[in-house]
Amino acid sequence: MSKVIFRMLIGALAALLAWTIFEPTRPADSPIANPDGWNAFETHLILAWGGFIGLAVGGYNGYLQGSRTKLLAGLGLGGLLGCIGAGFGYHLGDSLVRMVFGQSLDAIMVAVASGRSNSALLILARTLALTPLGTFIGGAIGVGTLDKRRIVHGLIGGTIGGAMGGLLFDTIGSIAAIPSLAAQGVQQGEVGQIPRAAYSLVMGALIGLFIGLAEQIARQAWVRQALGKNEGREWPIFAARNMIGRNELAQIPIFGDPAVAAVHAFIDRQGHDYWLADAGSGTPTFLDGQPVTTAPLINGAHIQIGNTVLQFLLKGSAKAPLSYAMPIGGIPGPGQPIPMPMPGYPMPMQPTPGYQPMPMQSIPSQPTTVVATPSYAPTLVATDGPMAGQRFPITNFLEIGRENAGLTLGFDTSVSRRHASITPSPTGLILQDLGSTNGSFLNGQRVTSATLNPGDLVRIGATTFRVE
Repeated sequence: MSKVIFRMLIGALAALLAWTIFEPTRPADSPIANPDGWNAFETHLILAWGGFIGLAVGGYNGYLQGSRTKLLAGLGLGGLLGCIGAGFGYHLGDSLVRMVFGQSLDAIMVAVASGRSNSALLILARTLALTPLGTFIGGAIGVGTLDKRRIVHGLIGGTIGGAMGGLLFDTIGSIAAIPSLAAQGVQQGEVGQIPRAAYSLVMGALIGLFIGLAEQIARQAWVRQALGKNEGREWPIFAARNMIGRNELAQIPIFGDPAVAAVHAFIDRQGHDYWLADAGSGTPTFLDGQPVTTAPLINGAHIQIGNTVLQFLLKGSAKAPLSYAMPIGGIPGPGQPIPMPMPGYPMPMQPTPGYQPMPMQSIPSQPTTVVATPSYAPTLVATDGPMAGQRFPITNFLEIGRENAGLTLGFDTSVSRRHASITPSPTGLILQDLGSTNGSFLNGQRVTSATLNPGDLVRIGATTFRVE
């Protein structure tokens, strides 16, 4: 929800900035005495609202998608189309008011001020006039993401934000009118400064808020980066085919990891089912520690792409325990039990009936070369401390820490809550420090990331583990 709240804040601040810049340019005389001047002022303010909100919220949406191309598209298209959309929505709203009420919004304002009409009519007319403004600003922000689903989310969020802002505009104006006139020492006059400022905050905040909420409500599946650069970033799975790789246009872009190919893997959505498919890059794709070509995805599954680990999540699903985990390479070593799969979750690398791979010309037709992996499960053996002698086979991604970790060291206050992780890879185990306070040590040397070999000594807090 933090991303939703942040969208709301930057939307509110962007709209308030537009008001701050353009409010001092309002005409000194009344709208009745200078209608042309006021029309020009309102047009400039509305275009600024659209451009500033589009730039801020659209840019943030692009940033969340994770690639420079999408960030620039969010900024440029969001700002430009937000400005255009605001102008279009403003004129559409004025036309709707004339069509429904038979007169302009300005005429209704004059009628209410002279007592010939009640304020409820003005509130309804104002809401009708300002709703399309929010609709087209929100839609413009969605267009900036280059994603059809997000265009819909923008339209929905913008419509709600524009409508609620319109409902509050004259209510706030009537409350603020008396102290505003008293401060000016007059009994009547233009008192729109406070309502316009309030509307700026409300509209910008609600457009940002409801765009974020619409996306949160609509998403059924998403992936979260569990390990690697930009840890914690999330990408919703909306498209039928979602590319994972270094490509700037990938739905799930991964940069800063040289082991990741431009097009490395795909997550395919088929109805309510989701499948992981390797793209044949020559570097294998791992699902819960096992190399796969195609495999179904369940809630909580870990996908390893190069040295980056992603977690697949489904709305409303309990995380499935990975109790079937096989040794790396899929072949039990001497004396090891043959693991059994979880019900409804086929073993990786076995035929998976029902999956229909999507055609893509860039995927080579020849068999994929898979890097050989050892036929045993590497193991951490605690050599000292309260856990001395305990063995921890590494069959998939393992996090080490003081709380809620796969390997929990809750007895050791020198261990961070999320201290380090160990991930199987084609070249061996990868030790990754997770920004711990006291560091992770390999053979006595503090490291942030390193490949482990048999015989290596890993120290986490006060406990030393030997790699076997």
